[in-house]
Amino acid sequence: MDKIVYFTKRFKEVVKLFPDRIAIKSTNCPQGFTYKKLDLFSSRVYAYLKAHNIGKEDRVLVILPRGIRVITAMLGVIKAGACVSLLEEGYSAERIEFIKKDYAPKLIIDNEVLEEAATYEPLD
Repeated sequence: MDKIVYFTKRFKEVVKLFPDRIAIKSTNCPQGFTYKKLDLFSSRVYAYLKAHNIGKEDRVLVILPRGIRVITAMLGVIKAGACVSLLEEGYSAERIEFIKKDYAPKLIIDNEVLEEAATYEPLD
């Protein structure tokens, strides 16, 4: 079985078993996200990616500050079957531009994109 398929299947099983258990916390969100909420928001990112023709083996670059939003975006990208690379917002502009050029992502997820993705109907 494909490792990504296994991961997403296993994640869904955990969501069903422990929907109200805290999955992740961060300094920005000390109350944390439950598995159900993490699944919901990452499924919205997945829907956004599908609407923008992002799928298997496409490259997606996530440029966000550390925290829950990074995990949400990353899970959405994995659900879409795309490749994900993470960068922190705090990197120098030159470094970010170099990585963008070298990695050649089909899409970049930043705060603005994540806000738009939050409006999408979640996909399973």
